[in-house]
Parts: sequence; C-alpha cells; structure tokens
Amino acid sequence: MYNQIYKGKDKEFLKLFDFLNNLKKYNIVAIEAFWKKENIKQKGICTTYLLSKVLEAMYASGRHEMLTVKQLIQPHINNFHVYYKTQLLKLAYKELDKAEAIADKYEEIIELFKIYELKIYVGEIANFNKEICESNAVIARKRYDVLQKLIHQDRLAHIMGRMYLEESDDKAATTAYEELTAYKKHYDEFTVSDKTNFNVCHFLYYIRRQEHEKAFAFLTFAIELCDDNPHLIPHQLNAYFAIWHNVMKVGLHPNCIDLALKYYEKYKELPQKHKKIFSNLPINVEMSYYSSLHFFEMSYAIIFEKYDKIEGFCRGIKNTLECYADSLLREVFYLTLLYASYANLLIKNYTESEYWLGRLLSRTHLLSPAILDQIEILKLLLLYEQGNQSLIISNIRSLSRKWKITHPTAPNVLDILDLLQTIQLKRNQNELPKLFKTTYENMREREKETHSFLPFSKWIAGNM
Repeated sequence: MYNQIYKGKDKEFLKLFDFLNNLKKYNIVAIEAFWKKENIKQKGICTTYLLSKVLEAMYASGRHEMLTVKQLIQPHINNFHVYYKTQLLKLAYKELDKAEAIADKYEEIIELFKIYELKIYVGEIANFNKEICESNAVIARKRYDVLQKLIHQDRLAHIMGRMYLEESDDKAATTAYEELTAYKKHYDEFTVSDKTNFNVCHFLYYIRRQEHEKAFAFLTFAIELCDDNPHLIPHQLNAYFAIWHNVMKVGLHPNCIDLALKYYEKYKELPQKHKKIFSNLPINVEMSYYSSLHFFEMSYAIIFEKYDKIEGFCRGIKNTLECYADSLLREVFYLTLLYASYANLLIKNYTESEYWLGRLLSRTHLLSPAILDQIEILKLLLLYEQGNQSLIISNIRSLSRKWKITHPTAPNVLDILDLLQTIQLKRNQNELPKLFKTTYENMREREKETHSFLPFSKWIAGNM
C-alpha cells in the first residue's frame, strides 16, 4: 500500500495496514480482535479515515484509471473558450491545434470533427487571416477526410455488430461478410482501430465456419497492427486483450497450435514489453490478462496431453490467486480452475484435483449453469476413480432426475453421465465397449468446436 507516504500521526495506521495486508482472506473475527487489542473505540471515524488513506495510497501506486483521450483534450478546449471570449483568436487557435494533435494521434475521430468545426468558426471570424489560422480550403479538406473516416467507422461497427449478434443466422453473417469484402477498397483510408476491427470481423466470420487457420491468421494481423501502434493500446485496453484472448482460445486448435505457442511466448512477455501500460492497468483488465494466460496453459496441457506441465501450470495459477481477491475472478478464470481440477484427475493426483474443485465450490453462486453441470460430472469422475461405488450410484440417479426436470444440459455432459450409469449399474455390459467408443467419438467431434467444456474424451480414452 505504499506505506512510505504516511508520516506523523498517520503512523498509527501502519499497524492496521500491516494487519490487513497479512490477512489471507476477509476475516471479521480477526478484524474485531484487532480493534479490541488496539483499543480503537471510534470505529466509524477510523474506518472513514482509513478508506481515505486507502484511496490516497491507491492513487500513489498508480492503481487508478488513466486519463481518457477526451480528458487529455478537454483542458485545451477550455483554454480555447477563455481566449475566444477575450477575442485572443491567435492563442485560441493554437489551443485548437494542440487539441487536434492529441485527437489525431489517438484516433479520437468524433472529437477531431468537433475541433475542425471550431476551427472553421474561428477562421470565419478572423477572415481566415494567415497569421491566425489555416486557410478555409485546408480546414475544409481535413474535415471532409475525418467525415469519411467517421462513415467508415460507423459502417464497420454496423457490420461487426451483425457478426456478433447474428450468431445463429449463417445467411445474415454471410451477407455481412460480403459487405465487408466489398468495403475492402477503402482499407487504406481506415484508422488503425478500424483496420483492427476489419481483421476481427474476418475472424468472426471464419470461426463460425470452423476455418480455424484463417480465423487465427486474421487475429494475428490485428495483434500486429496494435503492436505497431503501442500509443493506442492504453486507450483500447479491453479490445486489445479481447483479441489476445481469442488468439489464445483459437490457437488451441490442432492446426494452429504450433504458431499459437509462439504467440503464447509473446503473450507472456507483454508485461515486460509494455511496462508502462501494465504498471497502470486497471485490476479487472490485469485479471483478464492472467485469465487468458492460465486458460491457454491448462487447456494446452490437457488437449495435447502435456501432462508433465500440469504441476508447473497449477503453481502459476496459485501464484496469481495469491495476488488477487476471489471477488475479482471472472468466468474464464473459473473455467481455468475447472480445467486445473480435471487435469489433476487425469494424472491421478486426486488431492490436488479436490483442492481446485473446492476453490470452485466455494463460489457456486457466481458460476454459470454450464460450469456447475461440469462440476457435477467432475465430482462423479473423482468418486469413480476413488472407488466410492455407493455414493456414485446415488449421485448419478439424482443428477439424471434433476437435469430432466430443471434444465437441459450440454450433450457431452449427458453422454458421460449415461456412460457412467451404464458402467455402475452394470446394464448392457456386452454393449459397453461399443458405448465407450461411440461416446468417445461424439466427444471428440464436439471438442473440435468449443473449449468451453471439459474435454471428457481424454478421461474416456484412459478408461476404455
């Protein structure tokens, strides 16, 4: 918490900061004991003062939102209005020049258009005096070019929106893709951001068609555009890390994995490569970075049977979890914990598998139905591996009834449940080899399409 900023009377709070810093997790009993030990009676006042100091420390550590482009521009616009009111037109115009340079550098196209509107207004008042401003023709040309970029931006956003929203409509997606292809002739006029989105649109189209290699190629083009323009990254963090997340996810396809592993190495180097950016990352974005990293590692270890790497990858996840509160975790990280539990099941490390499962079960209220269903299957597999026959049979029957009544679940979850039921209840035993083979083949086909579910085919293969 950067304790060095506290001096004088604030030294008393160092004890409290040290105490809170050493807490592994929130513990109200321990906190109450600390209040009592230190004889702190005015808890309300103390808590309010503490919160103000926490905020102060967070700002000192750089853990706050960086200024947006609009916030960088605004002081110059404010100065412009002050100069304009006093008819200091030359100084007013210089402020617009400064605002224009910032908006142009960071591709804030709407703000740039507004600035050109102000420039024309000032120019008309000053009769386009060369000592004060640019000529009308120059400003008008700049405004026209920006207007074209706005049109391109709007058109691309519309196409991208259709690609995202019409996931179940192949015809609509194909029509959107045809529009995108026709729009390629304007590519050189696009901003860097729009060129990036242009490549992301291609990715969305090809991933729908299960053409993973082409989809992956367009993602890498988008990454290269971002990395060639690092000054834009801090102002487009969510988009930048969303592209990287998809690189890590799509790269798990067998046809892409060799190139994906090279990008994985680049991904690990990002904190070093972009030190300044990472030193100011909002915590939720930083968590997004680590989520994608660990998800790729665990998926890679399972899908490509790199079982010797599982222990090291799990150690990395634990190191990350020690740095962040569980409340900051998101869906992808929970999916990673699920993969960690399953990976350890595959290598017969049941204690470690139960540890990761326990981390998930403590947060069930935050998990999606898809993850909860997979947790139930994972619990069954652990019972099966550990030979707990009576418990597994009762759980299978309970789940079969629940999933028929409450909600439909994924086919791969139902298939593995059916397989376990056949094994345990000793029904149709002569059909068991065929059932193993059919279930395995069905699983393999579904696993080619998504990495949102555990690849149960690996467990089936080990028990056929």
